[in-house]
Amino acid sequence: MDAATARLRAEDLSPGDQRFADLDWSELVLEVIDRPDHPSLAEAYARLGREFGSRNELETLAVLEKRLGWRPDVPTPSGLHLAYELLVVRRAGRLVAVRDHSAIVRGPLHSAAAPPQADTADGPTRVAERPALVHLSHVLVEPELRGSGLAGWLRALPLGLARRCALAAKNMTDAVVLLAEMEPFDPTDTASLRRLRAYERAGFRKVEPAAVEFCQPDFRPPATIAADTPRPVRLDLILRRVGREAEASIPARELAHLLDALYGMYAESLERDHVSALAAAARARCSRHATLGLIAPTA
Repeated sequence: MDAATARLRAEDLSPGDQRFADLDWSELVLEVIDRPDHPSLAEAYARLGREFGSRNELETLAVLEKRLGWRPDVPTPSGLHLAYELLVVRRAGRLVAVRDHSAIVRGPLHSAAAPPQADTADGPTRVAERPALVHLSHVLVEPELRGSGLAGWLRALPLGLARRCALAAKNMTDAVVLLAEMEPFDPTDTASLRRLRAYERAGFRKVEPAAVEFCQPDFRPPATIAADTPRPVRLDLILRRVGREAEASIPARELAHLLDALYGMYAESLERDHVSALAAAARARCSRHATLGLIAPTA
């Protein structure tokens, strides 16, 4: 078994995707792009560009190359440990799926002898409220493999990156959250409805949009933004809190931590003032609540 295939762990599949545990990988090859000079990067990026580029939902290649240079053992100035990778699946040499994602982990919260909390300006924060975060950026599966279960595996494989990043950060938390930014529910948009239903069946939940009003940063090149104005993209937050999928709410402080981590990741490769403004707005919205409801993605 090669190193990439060794990442296939059925126990990482979400509750609704467990039915795909027996997916036949014999004709599929999993390829991990984890460095900026990887020979498959240009092909994978071009395929993502055809799918997401026209919607301003894909970062520039230079941004992704920078992320591929992140070292999870070296924290950013803000204390984040970051790792990024793209996964490519091939059949008979042909690209049939692409997934990219980032792991975002805070440094050590406590030592083995210390209590499981960290003192912050807002008071003690429980370890469970500062989970390791995986940002699920983009995924596409070519039509001939849709419904095969491959998409379910592509929702689970990023958990491995979270574990490796947390280990490098010496973070003792075992709480992990997978987060995807998805277009707001529109029952007339067939393609969007299909994606949201797939995540819903898998066990992902949506943060109540009216309470958060999350915006993805503007991914256009900095020079383009400077000549215009930032154009953030309004999206919904879809979560899988691993091991806590059945919970119908999330503490506002936990969500604030997730959004701080997410925007902190974005600030490492996008225009900082634009990202900081979005982060401050999200933080203010979270502060108005004690908890936030988690609802079906198609609600």
